[in-house]
Parts: sequence; C-alpha cells; structure tokens
Amino acid sequence: SIEGISRFSAGECTLRCADFSTNMITKSKSLCLEVKPEPEGSVLKYHVRMRAPAGTKLRLAPFVGKLEFVPRDVFWASASFQPITSSWAEEGLTDTLSVGLNVLQNLTKHPDTVAVTEEQGEAVLKWVLVEALQKVQYYPRGLPMRSEPFEALGMEGLRLEFYPGGALASVYRKRSALYLEAPPGSRLRLQAALGPRDARPFEHHYVDAPAGPDDLPALTRGTVSVADETATVTVRVRRLRGADLRARGV
Repeated sequence: SIEGISRFSAGECTLRCADFSTNMITKSKSLCLEVKPEPEGSVLKYHVRMRAPAGTKLRLAPFVGKLEFVPRDVFWASASFQPITSSWAEEGLTDTLSVGLNVLQNLTKHPDTVAVTEEQGEAVLKWVLVEALQKVQYYPRGLPMRSEPFEALGMEGLRLEFYPGGALASVYRKRSALYLEAPPGSRLRLQAALGPRDARPFEHHYVDAPAGPDDLPALTRGTVSVADETATVTVRVRRLRGADLRARGV
C-alpha cells in the first residue's frame, strides 16, 4: 500500500518497495515492486514493474486498487525491472493505493509442459495443472491456460489450450473446454479427459484455428487430485489419413 499517493501525481518520481522474498519464487530478498505515476491528460496512470532473479518465469495476476487484471506470463532474462501492468486511477480513489500481484504459478519450477507417449499411431498427451482450483477465479469464460509447445505424431508446434470457464464459442454452460493447436491441414481425432471424466470424441480438419472438445466437466473438487491440488488433462490424438477419410466419405 502506498499512502499519500497524491503527493507523487506530478510523475517526476518512481516509487519502490523494500526488497522482499517469498518461498514460491526465491528465498533471497531479490524481489522488488516499482510504481511510476504518470499524468496522461487529466488522469493519472500507474505503471507497475517488478524485479526478479535472472531466469525467473512467473504467471501473475496483478491488481491496482480495486482493478484486477487477467493472468500474464512474465520472463526475466536478467535481474532487471520488467513491465507488469499499467492502470488509470479509479474515480474517488482514496489517498492510499494498493498495488500488487497474485503469483499463480512459478513457471521456472513448474513449467506447463505436456508429456507425450506414442503407441500404434496414437499419441497420449498429459498436462498436469498445478494448484488448479486456486486459478479458476482468475480465468473467466473465454480466457485459456496455454501449455508450452510440443511435438507429437510427426507434428511440430502443437499446444494445448484449457478453458476453465469454457470457450466463448462453446454452446455449453458451466463446462470447461480443451483446444489443441495443430498445423494447418491436419485432420485429427481427439478424445480428451479432465481427471477421471471423459469428453466425447472429436474430429477436426485444421484450417487456421485451434479446436477441440468443449464439453469437458467443470474444474471442481471432483476433477482435482485431493493429495496435491493438481488436475490432469489427458488427450488421445490420432491422425486421420487416407483410409480413415475414405471410410468417412471425405
């Protein structure tokens, strides 16, 4: 919290907190938040930056006052200040401003990698979502969690997108969705599951957009491991080739 924020409205200074640490990121006191107020016309805008050790990658949900922002991934190539967010002041703002961030995931320690196993022309993809239930509130309908890129069945540049609140294009309510990005021209059959619960099989000809089953169960206690608060997304993928397509009359 910054008290007397109006004293800095001229935009001639940068405010920094004392160096701090948190076990989720680092035990050394090498973290620091920085706020620079900057007038833009008749309003005041706050630019928030953060310093972290080189090589750190975090998924953050920042807030400025009562304004909360969607999660974003930030990587520190060096121990310097990186932009986190920028926000205008709220009307009726008091002279105390709260600025901070919710650390949703340390991607350095727990990267969003997808494990791939292949057998008899089918790939099984497994993506473990750490601290899954804590993240749901930060992902409204239409906002996905994205995995790191990976390869499977001879295809490069694959990526999973999991929508805890459902995809905007989905006709289902209170259901989650899973999309797979794949190279244009790919024809795939997908069978997805969230925890122990399967979605219907899904076939798609990729032209220029990701697609996948949008009727997965909601991310709830019933789909999350009680032991470690993780949820596992599993996808079985098979490429549809000539014989498969002829059998379908394609």
